[in-house]
Amino acid sequence: MSILDKLFGKVKAPLQDTSKNSLSVQRATQASPDQAAGLVYGGLNNDPITEPIPQYTTAQCEKIISNNTNAWIVLGRDRPNNLASGYGGMGSTGAGSIDLVVGRRPLDPKIYVDPNFRSDAARIHISQRTDVDKNFNLVAGSVGAAEARSAIGMKADEVRIVARSGIKLVTEGRGATNSQGGDIKTTHGIDLIAGNYDGRADGRKQLQPIPRGLEVVDCLLEMMGLIDELAAMVATNSNSLVKTNINLAQHFHISPFMGAPTTPSPTAAVLATSQNTQLFAKCVGPMYTHRINTQTFRVNYLNPAGSNWICSRYNNTN
Repeated sequence: MSILDKLFGKVKAPLQDTSKNSLSVQRATQASPDQAAGLVYGGLNNDPITEPIPQYTTAQCEKIISNNTNAWIVLGRDRPNNLASGYGGMGSTGAGSIDLVVGRRPLDPKIYVDPNFRSDAARIHISQRTDVDKNFNLVAGSVGAAEARSAIGMKADEVRIVARSGIKLVTEGRGATNSQGGDIKTTHGIDLIAGNYDGRADGRKQLQPIPRGLEVVDCLLEMMGLIDELAAMVATNSNSLVKTNINLAQHFHISPFMGAPTTPSPTAAVLATSQNTQLFAKCVGPMYTHRINTQTFRVNYLNPAGSNWICSRYNNTN
């Protein structure tokens, strides 16, 4: 296994690991030729397999549904850890829960275990009254940490939510009533937090508001309009300078001798010609290209029909 695999978590458990089976199970396996050869109780084609599964410490109020595959459904009261934990441990009423979990750890049949929201392989926890953020060790974010509220928490190595049609993430907010009968006074939003971290050492907010696409488009269109106005000012100024330089190159005075016109200044003519060359090369000429580029930018990025329309064609938020 490479160092990169370890760093990025690409560590795979062996396909079968029965090393933690009890000695009696291991001896029985070796004593049976068919079982030792994997012909029975080997797990192929979803046949039964003798694998190490920890013992669950069952509370008196809990009903357990399990079938020796380290998959469990526990019907009971709010209990994120040991028997004294959660609102069930406090003796609270209105704290019913359903805990769906696979892969309790450690994988040792000699050990009795409690729910472990950190190390159990995957879980869906439904509770009538719980501290869901505390249970899953989540940062508060801008939404805050919920306390004594009904909640559903999901955790696994990977989580996928797939809909054949659409998916909505909705917060009801002000005007709704929570599960405890209280009126909700504030509308909370949706936090998208990578890394379970919501602060920065330099004091700036790590969680920042999501821009709204159409407002961003309006902002950029207005900005493009200001750029066009500035470009028009630059073009007007450049054209005026060109005319001024032409007049400067042809400028002459009336001589005091016989009232005859003097010849144009050779230095002024050279300077004016040089400046006009630069104006045409760096301002007047490129201005035409600039106008084409700004129009192309509008069409490509700020128009729904554009190839690089900056707004999502599928996802929306308020």
